[in-house]
Parts: sequence; structure tokens; C-alpha cells
Amino acid sequence: MLPHEPVELSAPQRLVLNRLQDGIAPTPRPFAALAEEAGVSEQVIVDWICEWLDQGVLTRFGPMIHLDRAGGAVELCALAAPQDEYE
Repeated sequence: MLPHEPVELSAPQRLVLNRLQDGIAPTPRPFAALAEEAGVSEQVIVDWICEWLDQGVLTRFGPMIHLDRAGGAVELCALAAPQDEYE
């Protein structure tokens, strides 16, 4: 399925997708509370995430680290150079 094609999501799936965008706590069982709230098992949450990645509903799934909170900063840089001079 292409990412731009609409995908039908159930109410529990929409709830999970919305909660994932807010971030989940780094715990030994990160999907436990989410699964309970959605009324499904933790394995169902994992299966949905895998399906959404395969379908293009999600383009990535992983931690988002706030470097500014850890004392660092993020900087976006760009350069224009011939390919053979990148190194």
C-alpha cells in the first residue's frame, strides 16, 4: 500500500496511533498501559505498529531524543559542493 492511500483505522487503532505521537514512557513494558487503554493485548499493539510501517501509515518508529533537555543542541546544516569534494 502506498503511503498516500487512505487506511481504515478502528477506534482503538486511532487511539493508539495518537498516543504514540505523544510519546510513551521508557519502561520494561512500554505498551502495557497503552494496550489496557485500547482494550487489546501488548502483542496487538506491536502487530499494529509493524503493519503500519509495512503499509506506509508510519514512516519510522523509534525514540525521539530531546537533546536540548540533555544539555545539547541540534543544528541543521547544508552545503553545496561537487560530489567528488564531499570528503
